Amino acid sequence: MDPPPTSEKSHLINERNAKIYSLKINSEFSGSKESCPNLPLGNGDMAGAIELKRPVGSHCHGKKAAFDESHEKLIAKKKLYIASIVCLVFMIGEVIGGYLAHSLAIMTDAAHLLTDFGSMMVSLFSLWISSRPPTKIMNFGWHRSEILGALISVMSIWIVTGVLVYLAIERIPEYKVADPICTFLFSVFVLGTTITILRDVFRILMEGAPKGIEFNSVKEVLLSLKAVKAMHSLHLWALTIGQSMVSVHIAIEENADPHSVLKEATELLQTKFGFYNTTIQVEPYCEDMIHCTQCQDPMD
Repeated sequence: MDPPPTSEKSHLINERNAKIYSLKINSEFSGSKESCPNLPLGNGDMAGAIELKRPVGSHCHGKKAAFDESHEKLIAKKKLYIASIVCLVFMIGEVIGGYLAHSLAIMTDAAHLLTDFGSMMVSLFSLWISSRPPTKIMNFGWHRSEILGALISVMSIWIVTGVLVYLAIERIPEYKVADPICTFLFSVFVLGTTITILRDVFRILMEGAPKGIEFNSVKEVLLSLKAVKAMHSLHLWALTIGQSMVSVHIAIEENADPHSVLKEATELLQTKFGFYNTTIQVEPYCEDMIHCTQCQDPMD
């Protein structure tokens, strides 16, 4: 006869079954030949993706990250408002001056100021929409809107510059050669300033490693932990500039405490690199990791 559902024996059976089911799901990793341990660790803890009940003050996001983000956005908004007003005033002055002087060079600079003003408006809109909370569909939030805004701004600058260069070429046969030459110089300067922005946008959209964070540096920090024997599937990317993310699998010794390793690894990554979000999976070390192609480091 089965024990009553409220009996102590029933609780123990249910708990044991739940642990075994959880272990079978979480301890798998690609490339394995089924020789990795599919049992609890020697100290009774479970391998795999561990959900910690952490002490107060120790958390995977860090308290400082959210405060720094909102503070930086507030400062950025104030600067953008001031810059937008100054840009608008100068643009109106140059439009009037260029029209009265019949100077394409002055009108070119006014057009660039117009694109700058439009870019600032796009940036303000991007900052506003990026502050919206995550949803179940947009579960990373709207932070990438800042990057899309930067991309739109750069594209608009390139389009306006192309139009102005075309107009300058048409005026070259005229006697006012200095005017189109100035237009060319302004255009080259403006395009040069957008190259760096475009490179950063491309890097973030392609989920490349964030600037200032080296793959090998993160790897060395993780392997410096006493109980960690190996690591794999290290991924570094950024939601936007200043919001770096990391996910990694770390393989630990047989008798190591996964809770302690997870906590120490999280604190190290936050302290040394300031990651906005960390995702760490702890698993038992297995010899198959040496030969598994998916556990190898990426190319330089």
